[in-house]
Amino acid sequence: MRRSGCRRDRYRQIFTQCLDNKQDSKRSQTRVAVLMLLFLGLSLIPVNPLTKAATLPEKIKIGVVTDSSSLDFGVKQGTYSLVDSGTGRTIVDSITKGDTFRAQLELNTAHIGIYRYLGTPGGEKSSVVRAPEPEASVNTNEDKSATAARNGVNGPQEQDTTTGEDSNQNTKSDSSSQNDENKKNQQKQPIIVGDWEYIGAFKGPLCLKPKGNSGSSGSTPSHLFQCDSRRYRGQLEIRVNAGRNGLTGINELPLEEYLYGVVGREVSSGWPLEALKAQAIIARTYAVRGLNRHISEGYNLCSTTNCQAYGGYDYEAESIIRSVKETSGQVLLDNQGQLAVTLYHSNSGGYTENNVNVFGADLPYLQGRPDPYSLGYGLADWSYSTVVNGKNSRGEDGLRDLLLRNNPSFGLVDSIELVKYPSGRVDSVIIKDDRGNTITMTGGSFGSLFNPNYATVSRERVMGRLFDLNTDAAIAMLNGHGERIIQQGGVRQLAVVSASGVSQGLAGVETNYFVVGADGKYLRPKAPQTLEFKGRGWGHGVGLSQWGAYGMAQQGFKYQEILDFYYPGTQLSR
Repeated sequence: MRRSGCRRDRYRQIFTQCLDNKQDSKRSQTRVAVLMLLFLGLSLIPVNPLTKAATLPEKIKIGVVTDSSSLDFGVKQGTYSLVDSGTGRTIVDSITKGDTFRAQLELNTAHIGIYRYLGTPGGEKSSVVRAPEPEASVNTNEDKSATAARNGVNGPQEQDTTTGEDSNQNTKSDSSSQNDENKKNQQKQPIIVGDWEYIGAFKGPLCLKPKGNSGSSGSTPSHLFQCDSRRYRGQLEIRVNAGRNGLTGINELPLEEYLYGVVGREVSSGWPLEALKAQAIIARTYAVRGLNRHISEGYNLCSTTNCQAYGGYDYEAESIIRSVKETSGQVLLDNQGQLAVTLYHSNSGGYTENNVNVFGADLPYLQGRPDPYSLGYGLADWSYSTVVNGKNSRGEDGLRDLLLRNNPSFGLVDSIELVKYPSGRVDSVIIKDDRGNTITMTGGSFGSLFNPNYATVSRERVMGRLFDLNTDAAIAMLNGHGERIIQQGGVRQLAVVSASGVSQGLAGVETNYFVVGADGKYLRPKAPQTLEFKGRGWGHGVGLSQWGAYGMAQQGFKYQEILDFYYPGTQLSR
């Protein structure tokens, strides 16, 4: 706890007054002794260095669309204007609810073509539109039409040659002046391409900016725009990416409002408030720490799980907004007063993981530990079954076919060995074939063979690295300590040792031997044909388990206690 400087000065004042008071020496001495102890105690109370949190940015930029040939945008609430930030030109002065536009990378240029949709709002739109060639494709200075002007399209001002210095020179004839006036008043026909009106092409970047007060009342913002299929607060920036392969759509908005769309995307709004608060703090910390992650691309963070998932306004809810507001500005700091690495995942499966085993850095507050709070909740248990050769019942390639993509000379799979961390997560997988070849890969790489990028939880898939593996060729052996060891392989990996110490491999004599299987039944050893994953949890396992936070909140833990459990030794900034 800190004490203010003014309070310390007040105690010093009282202390001095007591020293000067000689009317009652005994009473004075007693007061002096008490106040001396009080002052000493106050002087020994340290000012917590962790309260000097990093400066939080007022706004943040999020890449919501990347490398796209086109993107559609419009207004869902309030009024916006579309501005060419490169030139300061207002392209469309007033865009209101229902107006829809398309930004499209112009062919063979680094310009952004802008089109206004003329059809019914919500109606079917053509996927590709092309500007007329050649003169109109990148002409940013042409006044397109009086119709466009009435719709809020502002072209550049033509120079009035009959006023100012030019009028004093009187260099033009009446005829030419009249022609200029006629040209000035001429109504050009708008350029229509299918259901779209071509506005022009611009180098950009372009910015869709709110007009007027862009504040909000409670959870209802005064301004909302739509980019492709999602609604967002703040403003939209459209730019050609550095490689000119497409367009980038960037949502700029206040940091705290960004968190509304992160917390609601990462966890359910129906979760206990304390779990939502914990998520808000680690999401805020993660965002501030990662401000430079995509800075070379013109924004701070992406909107996918490669950074942290962000869904915009469509993922907001009253409980989410409350969790952010009641933890406003709070971030998690390590014991050096620096922003903590607030990694998080869906479910630890009952045991979190050391950061050094996954991401390489050994951090004292990111060490693996038992996590009973995650058990019994979302994806605490999962399974996946497949085959070694051919395709499984779902039409998916079996293990060997997956291996052959990068290892064309690999033979028949003969054994599979799992090397695990103390948490039970698979560090590496060693696969051997009948030709003496060996493939070693990480547990994550092995799992991603069956679920590339761990892309979905909506169907049977490998969900993480915390799993056991059973096969129809699994055999049980006893090691020197009497422990039962499951060998995921065939007879070629076994040998018997005679009383004289002679080792004899069993390969080639399968028909003459039986071994006890993992289920206790006798079987003839063979190469594995089926694979069954029995797993727990979802995600890398480092840091906070979201379902564990849910479980702790259900048991009455406060958000500070949740954070202390998953990031021990860290402290909140304030």
